[in-house]
Amino acid sequence: MKEYFKKACDKVKSMGYRVFVSTRPSNNYGFISDGKGVGYFQLTWDGISFSTYNKPGSGCGGYSVNPDGESYLVDDIDERVVETTFGKYPAWVRTLDWVKVEKYRDLDEFLQNYWDKKNLKEYASED
Repeated sequence: MKEYFKKACDKVKSMGYRVFVSTRPSNNYGFISDGKGVGYFQLTWDGISFSTYNKPGSGCGGYSVNPDGESYLVDDIDERVVETTFGKYPAWVRTLDWVKVEKYRDLDEFLQNYWDKKNLKEYASED
């Protein structure tokens, strides 16, 4: 896991959220949860990208939290950014695509159905 991604995981976890990361060596992405909602984040070339996360086949895999698609620096990550990932879509979405979006009922439903669950683990700071 890249050091910058670990900093993002630590920051989100310090806010009280659960963080799950891929254990595949080449992947730097994860999921965030408050126990009910599930959001997605990943390391990008310019920071950390956050997006909503929806059930597969529900019209859209997820919407970027940031309307211009730019990533966040670790210092800019706050609860507003994280909480937006739990919604159906962020406020900037102006399309009817969101009507098709189906969210997971809660974290348990997501964990039971995630396609690569054998390579997903809850993040611990010592990882």
